[in-house]
Amino acid sequence: MMATIIQIDEYGNAYFDTTDFDTVDFSLGDALLMMIGEKKFEIPFYSGSYCKVNESTLIRKKGKIFLSTRHGCAIKEYNLRIGQHVAFSLLSFKKYWEKENAYSFEEVIDKSTYETDEEFANFRPVLPRGGHFYRSSSPVDNAYNRVSSVISCIKKYKVSTIINLADSQEELDNLVNVLNDEIKSIIHTRRIFAIGDDSGLYSQNFSESIAIAMRLIASSKTPCLIHCRAGKRRSGFACAIIQALYGMSADQIMEDYMLSYRNNNKITYSDNPKRYEYLKNDTIKAILHHINGTDLCHLRETTEQYLIRIGLTNEEILLLKQQICQ
Repeated sequence: MMATIIQIDEYGNAYFDTTDFDTVDFSLGDALLMMIGEKKFEIPFYSGSYCKVNESTLIRKKGKIFLSTRHGCAIKEYNLRIGQHVAFSLLSFKKYWEKENAYSFEEVIDKSTYETDEEFANFRPVLPRGGHFYRSSSPVDNAYNRVSSVISCIKKYKVSTIINLADSQEELDNLVNVLNDEIKSIIHTRRIFAIGDDSGLYSQNFSESIAIAMRLIASSKTPCLIHCRAGKRRSGFACAIIQALYGMSADQIMEDYMLSYRNNNKITYSDNPKRYEYLKNDTIKAILHHINGTDLCHLRETTEQYLIRIGLTNEEILLLKQQICQ
């Protein structure tokens, strides 16, 4: 079938006339063959951007169908324009269904379904002993309706330093400007470092952000809060380093990481073991393998080696360990 591009957005996504898809029976999770002229591409059909950085997917969301390249520009990648016709056909039925099924969830934004601010804010200690380091959803970005709960936790646990892995300084300033005066005053009395990067967990840019974060953690006043937007991937990456240096096992780190899916999305092992295990393997286990390689039995040593690879000195690593283990 042929689909016509009717719109291009500011991110370089190409939107198609949805009526062009009425004559075909594509299902979410299918692998599609996309043909542009004589060039052919395999494209997953998802309900969201579940692919890796710089990979493309055809997305059906909120009544629209569009081609998107994660952290990239689809129209430049494929040289597309409004009015252009693109051919699609079924390549493999449900080839990507496992990923579609695992990631097709929403953030739960109704606070009344939670017992505590901590659960709703995805706020918890990074280490078993508690005290010095916490992780949470964003205290400034209210996309998931959690700012008030995060702020309550910041006050309750007397957080002094905030490491923001989601936003640049300009983005942080814009987000704070729309908050009410009470929340602004609380934010302004904390030391916030906005070192956000959205280029992907395994990119060079994110490695540089992690190196900066570790240096800040080593030298900043505690209690220290580490957050991104939902408090999952970017926060989880940084927290995995802290937890490994402290001496936590891979299983303990993964179990803690998966609490974010419980807190944000009500996803638990008991409710859906298959989805839980898929998400664990695709997120935190992959993060640990990126940091530590295949050896997940000697995390402290391999994490130190990772920190050296991203630019920290032995002296900086020693200071970081002293801060973590104090």
